[in-house]
Amino acid sequence: MEDDEDHSYYEGGWEADKRHGPGTLVDRRGIFQGQYVGGLAQGEGEYTRSSDQHTCKATWQDDHADMDACQWAAPEKNEL
Repeated sequence: MEDDEDHSYYEGGWEADKRHGPGTLVDRRGIFQGQYVGGLAQGEGEYTRSSDQHTCKATWQDDHADMDACQWAAPEKNEL
């Protein structure tokens, strides 16, 4: 686990002191769950915004995804 100055933390794989393999990064903006290669998000991943809990599944490359092309999904509501 890693705790940065920006109050983020990471839980997952490491290789050569960098994030590598499946992992979860949580920071003030949201949560990313997906694959890391050489410290950067790569491949399929899911990002959930903290502001409204909407989720986007996207393909990531070099720590970036085209969020404008993402179709955001609202959180599921539990029926009582």
